[in-house]
Amino acid sequence: MKHLINSFLIVFFILLFSACSDDDVEIKTLSKFGELFYFGEKVVVWAGTDTKDLTNVKYIWKCDGGYFTGPQYLFENLWVAPNVPGEYTVTVTATVGNKVSIRETKMKVSYFFFENFDNDLNLAGWTSSKATVSYDLDQHKAKCVGTSETSYGYFRRLTTTDSLKIPFSVFSNAGFETFKNSTSYLQYRIYFMQPEDLASPYIREIRWQFLPEATSTTKNLKIQFETYQPNTAKSTLNDLLPDAVNVLGTMTENSYEDFSMSIDADTIFYAYRNNQEVCSSDAIRTWLRLHPNETPVCNQVNWTFPGSTTLWFDDFYIVNDGRILKTIPE
Repeated sequence: MKHLINSFLIVFFILLFSACSDDDVEIKTLSKFGELFYFGEKVVVWAGTDTKDLTNVKYIWKCDGGYFTGPQYLFENLWVAPNVPGEYTVTVTATVGNKVSIRETKMKVSYFFFENFDNDLNLAGWTSSKATVSYDLDQHKAKCVGTSETSYGYFRRLTTTDSLKIPFSVFSNAGFETFKNSTSYLQYRIYFMQPEDLASPYIREIRWQFLPEATSTTKNLKIQFETYQPNTAKSTLNDLLPDAVNVLGTMTENSYEDFSMSIDADTIFYAYRNNQEVCSSDAIRTWLRLHPNETPVCNQVNWTFPGSTTLWFDDFYIVNDGRILKTIPE
């Protein structure tokens, strides 16, 4: 009986020693910045590991979509989202000696692009000219102050791929704190890539222009697209909204509003403001039918504004899945 008790004690202490071994490792958490991601977004992922031997933990990172840009052996990595919507899995394996722990997390890619101004990792993709830009990440806002008294500035986002083709929809939530004067324009613009054939005219820009502080007698609202022929520098403005309606042109100070511009799969243009249709037009479709070799590729979205103006931006979305954004997408 004594030998049996001793055998039990030996087994007990072996198990206890194993449970307390320095080789034990367990990934307690696998964290990430955000829950929804856009095409090509760079997302920091990191493992929270419980072990007595942190200096000897080895990590292996895997994913079933997208790719990593960081080294394999660290507790964190940088995952780059794929350019296809869907749900993907990121997996990390931690090893200490002969002990292994595995954990995974789901990564949902939903939009071509979006920005809520709540994470400084992606702010480098925004550029500006003749403006001072600051970010309030706690309030999820970007502030732009025009710095030139004689010229317009801009705040813009360049698309990082050449895949933003029709159909697409672009949405912005914006407002102004101060504006230069009642004769200065605010412009919401979409730019397109120049084709290699310089003798071919192409759609260079779509422009939504209005006077936020216009008087009630001023017809100020214009929505147009510009065609441009590079070798002759010939520029032509074409109306998408022929009859200007002033009531749609003004804005209220310190009030955020929704603006969206879209071209659907049938090449019909739509403009929405605060979930209300401002215009729809087949003028772009007519142009493209006359120029069948043209394939418009969007490469920039921006807001252009005069000096002595303070603008705020909140949510910003681009989709290319056929949806027409009228308000913030769910």
